[in-house]
Amino acid sequence: MDVDSAHDKNTVAPRQTYSLGIEARDLPPSPSTISSKQSYQTPVLKGALIYRIPETHAGQNSLISSILPQHNTLDDSPQLTIGEGIVINVTASNPEPIRLSSVLDDPAHAQHVLIIVDPHVHCTVIDDQRSTPITRYSSHHCEVLAKEGASINLISLKRLDALTFQTCRRVGIAERNARITWQSFELGQGQSHLRTHLRLAGEGAQASVLSSFIGKGKGHSDRKTLISHDVGHSKSLIKSRHLLLDQSSVIHRGFIDIKQGQRGCSGHQQDDTLLGSDEARIDAIPTLEIANQEVQCTHAATMRTIDDEDLFYLMSRGLSPAESRRSLFEAFLMPLLDALPSEASAVRQELLDLVAEEVPHV
Repeated sequence: MDVDSAHDKNTVAPRQTYSLGIEARDLPPSPSTISSKQSYQTPVLKGALIYRIPETHAGQNSLISSILPQHNTLDDSPQLTIGEGIVINVTASNPEPIRLSSVLDDPAHAQHVLIIVDPHVHCTVIDDQRSTPITRYSSHHCEVLAKEGASINLISLKRLDALTFQTCRRVGIAERNARITWQSFELGQGQSHLRTHLRLAGEGAQASVLSSFIGKGKGHSDRKTLISHDVGHSKSLIKSRHLLLDQSSVIHRGFIDIKQGQRGCSGHQQDDTLLGSDEARIDAIPTLEIANQEVQCTHAATMRTIDDEDLFYLMSRGLSPAESRRSLFEAFLMPLLDALPSEASAVRQELLDLVAEEVPHV
């Protein structure tokens, strides 16, 4: 067993405040009613069937039973309205991405998306969400089933208003030789409680979770990412790059779980944070749970601040202090932006524009 822990000169030991999660913050009152009206704008694309969950047959709805039971009210909340939402059944590869767009304009809103990718089909799905000042509570539930040999890139874009609190649960199952790549970018001043669990259920399966929280104001994100190697000869990657401004904060618990007897697996974690303020805070807690030999696993966490020498270099080339800082922010995020698939190239520029919009004068 080869287990490495990587550190560099900028690494700072995480604060020992593991009990501080979203539960420790001021939460909005529990909503008396939750809207589950269809808020998604969905395109009509060749090779993709899109319909409402009540219209699905029992076999598809039974996929919900794959979710591990939770014993926490916040973790359970996305399942309270699980009967509403949409199903996307991708039956043929298409170079054009499927884009789901939604603007939340209710005080409390619940969404549920189930994506089924048929065997040996490749697809890209973009889930674009934006909350308004009206939205106090949002519940979002997304499930993905990648059948044998299938491949899906799922890109999640979130812009949460400062008054919005969102609970989000994401579940994925990758069958034999299937691949799930989940890329998420969250921006704004809202509060989020995000739980991700991907299961590698067949040999040759691969799962990657690439995420970024770009926080400002008092924005906060409490995250837990778990990838389970249920079989041998499977691969996983958890990679995060957080940009924290003002008093924003992140707690990220990453878990890679390799079951007993499952040899030939590889699992890697990398959590990097750029602190753009003395009041910003990160708690990164990477964890490996390995029950056997003959695996390759690594984990690392780094936290750093803006380098004065880098700022001086950019300013000496004619950039203002604000432009220099923004250039460093963009460069920090570039590894995740470069990892976006070619068919989602427009998302890359959109994210750069959003970063410029979110941090215009820092």
